[in-house]
Amino acid sequence: MSRETHTFCHIDPSARIAESVKMGFHAVIMADVFIGEDSTIGNNVVVYPGTEIGRNVTVYDNAVLGRRPQSAGNVTRNLKTNLGPLTIGDGSVIGACAVLYAGTRIGRHVLVCDLASIREECVIGDLCVLGRAVTLNYNARIGKRTKIIDLCHITGNCVIGDDCFISTLVGMTNENSMGFDEKLEIIGPLIGDRVRIGAGAIILPGKKIGSDSTISAGSVVSINIPAGVLAGGYPARVIRDNPFLKRRP
Repeated sequence: MSRETHTFCHIDPSARIAESVKMGFHAVIMADVFIGEDSTIGNNVVVYPGTEIGRNVTVYDNAVLGRRPQSAGNVTRNLKTNLGPLTIGDGSVIGACAVLYAGTRIGRHVLVCDLASIREECVIGDLCVLGRAVTLNYNARIGKRTKIIDLCHITGNCVIGDDCFISTLVGMTNENSMGFDEKLEIIGPLIGDRVRIGAGAIILPGKKIGSDSTISAGSVVSINIPAGVLAGGYPARVIRDNPFLKRRP
């Protein structure tokens, strides 16, 4: 990239930017950033120190990449200070106004839509889709080819397998005391491969949903759900074997 053609940007001298990178107005590229070939950085994008962006990545306007968590002195969880860099795999797309924290790894050909927020130490597998305004809290693990639709909240320390579908407005939690017991273990749900979760469902802390199961819309999952079943209700109960499995090729 010819730095002379981007006089409205701030680019730290230590940044390594491929010649073929396209950059909009007023981008801020901080120290030790790497941006691979044929990537596009939009207007007003801020890339924090050490961030690594692969080849053919598109970052839309006003995105913030690699920021570090900061407390105002009123949170109970100790925030890590020794986080590694944010890394974004080849061919991924980061939407407008998305915020991605340091220590997170984004796979290849991942779509992160507008207004999404991904906290520190998350791992997102290849070919995932994270919809508009999806929030991933710290240390979430998302498998390959999983789709998480708009306005979902994926809690900290949650694990979601490969090829899952999480419909809109799904919420997940990771501790039962709602902040009253600071010593309570923080553990998110564990969701197997090929799980489908309907719109508006709530998954409570530490609950397991077995592979190939489907959770109906509006359910509250307060028990472990075995593999290969259809479950639903308030609270959720196993209804029958998953009828949708017969429709898959």
